[in-house]
Amino acid sequence: MCRCVSRWQGQSMSFLFLLMCLIGLGPNALAAPSDAEEQVRQSVEAFYKAFNSHSFDRASGFTTDDWNHINPNGGWTRGRDAVVTELRRAHSSFLKDSLILLKA
Repeated sequence: MCRCVSRWQGQSMSFLFLLMCLIGLGPNALAAPSDAEEQVRQSVEAFYKAFNSHSFDRASGFTTDDWNHINPNGGWTRGRDAVVTELRRAHSSFLKDSLILLKA
């Protein structure tokens, strides 16, 4: 009888450990990766649509307030408003005829 109780305790401890791990990971731990991937894909596509149209008026739909941008020359711009200002400046001058095409 002691052996059965011991085995049950071991199994219940394993289950309890697994349960605690899942709780510790939070509610998104079991979310399907495809949902997160689709959100990222939509954000990337929205950025490239804005890039190709040279209009970043809807940047708040695919960025955060603390957007950081490192330009090709190594300059670092912090904050959505500052980054959008920089992008508008670049897209009204040397990037005005540029396009980026995405391949699946």
